[in-house]
Formats: sequence, C-alpha cells, structure tokens
Amino acid sequence: MKLAQMFTLMNEAQLSTEQLGKRLGISGMTLRRWRHESCDRELPTLYAKALESVICELAAEGKLKKESSMVQTAMTKIQRAPIAAIGANLGIAWDQLKPGPFSEQRLAECLSQIGADTEHQEEVDRSVIQISEFKKWGVEWNRRISLLLNVLQSKEPNAVDKWVAYGALFYLVTEIDLIPNDLPVFGYMDDFVLLGCAADYYEKRFPQLLGKRDE
Repeated sequence: MKLAQMFTLMNEAQLSTEQLGKRLGISGMTLRRWRHESCDRELPTLYAKALESVICELAAEGKLKKESSMVQTAMTKIQRAPIAAIGANLGIAWDQLKPGPFSEQRLAECLSQIGADTEHQEEVDRSVIQISEFKKWGVEWNRRISLLLNVLQSKEPNAVDKWVAYGALFYLVTEIDLIPNDLPVFGYMDDFVLLGCAADYYEKRFPQLLGKRDE
C-alpha cells in the first residue's frame, strides 16, 4: 500500500494524524513527516499489515463505507481479524466485536444492529418461505424460527423491538457467517445459537407470544 492511499483513507475516515497514528502504533509526528515524502512510496510492510486491520475496524465503526474498494481489499487480505471483517459486512459496531465475554445481552445487541438495517429487513421479508424450510430440521429449529417469525408478524413489539428477530433471521439467510454454511455438521451451528439467543430474548420480554407461535 502506498502512502497516498493511507492519507486518502485518513481523510475519508476524518482521522487526524494522531488518531491514525494511535491505531497504527506510530507517532503522529512520523505521519506528518511522511506527508512530505513521495506519494508513490510504499508503506513499510509492518504498518501496511496493521493498516489492513485498521481499515476493517473503521468499516465496522461506520467511519468507512464497507462497499469501498479499499475496505473490500482489506477484508479479503486480512488474516489477523476475520471477525472484524465479518462484523463490518453485517453492520455490527466495532465496540461489540472487541475481545471480551459474549453475554446474552451483548449478542442481542449485535443482532439488533444487524436487524436495524432496512436492507436486511427487506431481505428477511423476501425470504420467509426459505426461512420456514429450516423448521423441518427439528423441533428446536421449529420453535426458534416460529417464534421469531411470529414476532415480525405481531403488532405488539414495536419496530425497534423487532430488530433482534430481523438480525437473527438475516444471519440465517446470509452467506456472511462466522462458520461457513457448507462446512459439514458444524456449518449452521452459529446460526442455531443466534436463533436461540434471539428466541430467549423475546421469551423473557414478550412471553405472551409463546402461545401464538406456529407448531
């Protein structure tokens, strides 16, 4: 990566030299000195690798558009932080992806952020038949999916309260997964866990919906 690309990134993300330097582990003074050097100069390999992770973090934070070629290239090349790349594509804020225990509340917040995206909601609405096919995979699959679909159809939870359901169901139908769906046996384990987290969320907050779900 060339210095010119790094400074273009800094401008797009509206970062000062000190802010970018802190993320890269380099001083702002060094970055300011690099500004006066040839724009065609290659960024040192050590910092180029670090910058790929920073790009994923900025995309996850919403400071860079995930559709940009720079972000897509970084997500393809990144090795140190695949979760950051996946999170950026799903729309999960970087703060939710930082190391730490994943409590039920934290998972629900991640699902809510995924489900808040109107394009994700529209994809779920278009995929109801496809989603319903997963009910055939077992009693617990049926219970979780039926409850979440009922949440979307119910007038009781408001639009914001439905984001968790939309998030879990979008994760089920999207190809952007922590565990690839085509992996034998384990491919849908992450989907199953997140469906369960979402179902538990509604069972605690809207227990009256339990008697209305499809069997």
